Amino acid sequence: MRSHILARLAVGVLSVLVSPTIAPAQTPPRDTRPAPQTGTATVRGSVVAADGSRPLRRVQLRLSSLEPGAPQARTTSTDEDGRYEISVGPHS
Repeated sequence: MRSHILARLAVGVLSVLVSPTIAPAQTPPRDTRPAPQTGTATVRGSVVAADGSRPLRRVQLRLSSLEPGAPQARTTSTDEDGRYEISVGPHS
């Protein structure tokens, strides 16, 4: 009787080890856009003449995005030393 119980137990353990596990089907993400980034940034620099000899003042600069729903374009001008700075953020 004891060997019969051991044999049934061995068959049970063996069937658990051999039986295939079925994982739920997972469909790969397709055509999904990543979540928009919500940080802040500062763009700064300077504008000089093509030959690099002098800074250009009162140059109009425009920063815009091609993303739908993005904030409106930001504009600024260079100062007397040709420098500019534009700060942008999620609600700018």
